[in-house]
Amino acid sequence: MSINIEHKKHLIIALPAIIMLLVLGTLFFWLSNHLTFENSLSSISIKNNQYFNVHEVNMEMNYPSSFHPFNFYLDNRDITKSVIYSAGKASVKFEGLTEGLHNLKIYSGVNLYSMAPYNMSIYFTIDTVKPSIQIISPEMLNSSKFTVKGYSDPFSKITFFINGMTFTAKSLETGMFKKEIFFNQGVNVMTVTAVDPAGNENSKNLTFTVDDSPPEVIAHTPADKAVCYESSVYVQTLITDKGSGLSDVYFLIDNKKIVPVLRDGLFSAFLENLDDGEYKVIAVAEDKSGGITKKSWSFVVDSSEIFGEKTLRPGARGQDVIQLQKSLIGAGFLKEGYLSGVYDKTTVRSVEKYEHFMKLDPSPVIDRSRVGIFCNRIKVYLNEFTLFLFSPSEKLIKTYPIACGSYSWPTPTGKYYIKDKQPYPTWYPPPSPWAKGLKPIGPGPGNPLGTRWMGLSEHGIGIHGTPSSWSIGYPDSHGCIRMYISDAEDLYEYAQVGSPVEIYGSRADDSQGYLVKGDRSTLWNQMLGNGFISSDILRDRMAQDSI
Repeated sequence: MSINIEHKKHLIIALPAIIMLLVLGTLFFWLSNHLTFENSLSSISIKNNQYFNVHEVNMEMNYPSSFHPFNFYLDNRDITKSVIYSAGKASVKFEGLTEGLHNLKIYSGVNLYSMAPYNMSIYFTIDTVKPSIQIISPEMLNSSKFTVKGYSDPFSKITFFINGMTFTAKSLETGMFKKEIFFNQGVNVMTVTAVDPAGNENSKNLTFTVDDSPPEVIAHTPADKAVCYESSVYVQTLITDKGSGLSDVYFLIDNKKIVPVLRDGLFSAFLENLDDGEYKVIAVAEDKSGGITKKSWSFVVDSSEIFGEKTLRPGARGQDVIQLQKSLIGAGFLKEGYLSGVYDKTTVRSVEKYEHFMKLDPSPVIDRSRVGIFCNRIKVYLNEFTLFLFSPSEKLIKTYPIACGSYSWPTPTGKYYIKDKQPYPTWYPPPSPWAKGLKPIGPGPGNPLGTRWMGLSEHGIGIHGTPSSWSIGYPDSHGCIRMYISDAEDLYEYAQVGSPVEIYGSRADDSQGYLVKGDRSTLWNQMLGNGFISSDILRDRMAQDSI
């Protein structure tokens, strides 16, 4: 009895140690299995994101020979029964794999051999197609150092072999690649090789031509700063390229693109109906390698000396510009004596200030619609047989006695402008019954137009001198305004092409009425001097104006 009690005492004392040994043994067993599992999974022959260029792949891994804890899935299909176990290895052959991405999953749940589940997922790609090679860089280069760009399969190794040198690059996930390459002058043959992650290889031979000499451009006509006295001009350049050849040639004239034609070895553009003023030309030549040359120069068109006959733009020069400057001086918008004869920056500023004063949008281009504000103005009152000459600012300059149309051929009233001016004109019979059978009369004493002609914009009528001086002060013409020959020559110097002309039957018809009291005093005295009124009438009219 005492022995049993003693045994129980020892058993009680040893029990904790026994339990501890069992726990440690279990932990050691599970830890050993864990290491075995880890060793098995790490030994798998297929690695994650691996590429294969065949449709059959062998998978092999270390495996415990005493138990089989893992299940195998390929693309979510259970292939565990297809696994072969031999000599501590587990292996399986994947056959008939399609192009693209595949997934191998190895799984083990909690069991007698493991304290926790194991799950490994491996993705691999089948790719048996050669990688593409697409070069997007031009074949004509204008520099010996150039970055070649292109596309291939993602993550491919790209090798460039050219002129005994090798350059390498790697395509991005998008497939794009680029590499700075050194070329020789002239023709270069380059081999581009692409190897994709699966080991597929493709090569392509390309030819690049280096032309680092841009085209040569020589202005031919007009010469730089040349003055052209016609409104039509040939713009011509000599353009050559010794390398890859020309790909594009054009002119920019006032920022307008003009494509020239090749004629007699020169690139030419014919410009018609040019305004008077300066024109800037940029000749642009581009070769096939992308080399560009630009040549700039300017020329001036001066096709008329008569103000108002041609549209004026900055850079114009000549007597017409002097007349413009005189008008600006008279209006108080240009310094006295500034008669350079060049439509320069100073004159442009004065023109724009004057246009603003006249309630127009400022513009340096003076065309037909604007020329009138810079011209002297003419008014005619038929019942008074008088022509009044005003400045652009409507200040009375002079008056002239006239003859107007007869009762059978009256002068048409209205608002016109001087369309043309001719010294020593030739008279041509108008298409009117009264001129039937008459012949033209050249310049000379018997010319019915006298020595000066200022044609109006409508009805074929004009203002001119006459050898029939006795008709002045009477309605005797066939519709034109006649003047003494000396008066017509004098008015000719004041009137410009574009000068407004207003013809009224009487003063009452003129609602605008330029004449202020000071001007009327001058008017009455001039009419007295011309013999239109007597001294008594002058006193009466001056008295009326003072009321």
